[in-house]
Amino acid sequence: MWQRFPELVGTIYETTFRKAMEDNAIQNFESQGLGKTDSWFDFSVYPSENGISIYWRDITQRKKFIKRIKAGGE
Repeated sequence: MWQRFPELVGTIYETTFRKAMEDNAIQNFESQGLGKTDSWFDFSVYPSENGISIYWRDITQRKKFIKRIKAGGE
């Protein structure tokens, strides 16, 4: 995987994916999209006998709403 996606080496993606496999435990994290984007994603990483399964969902609207609330907007 790291040869195919070298830009992920040293990021929260690599750290969390490896931790899921090493600890054989589900891992969850949020991350801003890669590159120049304002998108946010919620990741769930599930270990299995054959590696890991990764599920994600777009939480951009939630993040924008929270930011607006903290800034005093509606």
